[in-house]
Amino acid sequence: MSGTVLAVLCRGTDADRALCVAAAEAGADVALGTVSPADEFRVASIANEIWSIGTRQFVMPLDATDPTAIAAFAARTFDELGGCRLALASTWLESNAPFPQLSADEWLPVLSANLTIPYLFIGAFSKAMGTRSEGRIIVVAPANPAADTAERAAR
Repeated sequence: MSGTVLAVLCRGTDADRALCVAAAEAGADVALGTVSPADEFRVASIANEIWSIGTRQFVMPLDATDPTAIAAFAARTFDELGGCRLALASTWLESNAPFPQLSADEWLPVLSANLTIPYLFIGAFSKAMGTRSEGRIIVVAPANPAADTAERAAR
């Protein structure tokens, strides 16, 4: 991955850390954006680990529900790191309550994290990548055992 730029929008989970550090160890430069300002400490910790590896990195605290903020993250990635070969959104949020029991107050953050934020991320990075004819965009969603069970039952 030497010379590759990876942009990651994340919450700073252990999985986010493992992916970003592995990419940096393989030589990638990493742009890190937060899903919300509350994630800044965890994401900055990942950036510090990448810094110790020696590849370029930056952290941009942002509210990922703001289209302007996501567009600014994409622009900064291209401007500061010289491009973006891979953009990854790891924003997934699960609810502990079964769907029929979710209140609107519980549902709206899940909807935002799992649909709105990835939509905005894809839009901003595809626009930036499209003008330069480069890159791939990935949205990470965890395996859903319930969906796997339903799929197997349908066969």
